[in-house]
Amino acid sequence: MVEHNEVMLIAICGPVQLMTIPAPKPDSTWKEELLEVIEEIKWTAETLHVPILIESKVSEGFRLRLHDYDVNMAPDAYDLYGGDVICPSIDKIIMLHRPSYHGIEGYLDNTDINLTRCFLAKGFPADSQYVDLKMVSEYNKFEEYPKNNIDGISRH
Repeated sequence: MVEHNEVMLIAICGPVQLMTIPAPKPDSTWKEELLEVIEEIKWTAETLHVPILIESKVSEGFRLRLHDYDVNMAPDAYDLYGGDVICPSIDKIIMLHRPSYHGIEGYLDNTDINLTRCFLAKGFPADSQYVDLKMVSEYNKFEEYPKNNIDGISRH
């Protein structure tokens, strides 16, 4: 498909943590199996010379921390379920955070429930921390969030 149809990106829809390997070792742990899945995905991307986008879940740890949240709280790369295995192995990590989805009101003094912050969590220049997006649910898409609408700072 990559060679004959000029595929430029492969997306794996469904959390990578739910993937399994065909013949796991009898004494292998979930983390060892997850690492093997990640390594196979990286090998495939390198072999095909195509980036592979994988979906991941946020851990319960982030959700449990919400009871004493700071209004500017956001998940970080290690809040991914299995993040201690995934993060060292992945080249770039991009995380979408919708505060309203987690019941966080007043995120950055903003009441727009469609605010989505796209964090550039790993593999990007340090000054590229995040991009603010607006969820347009009737079209299942994101648009750029109006600048200066959040804390007066544009950090794109």
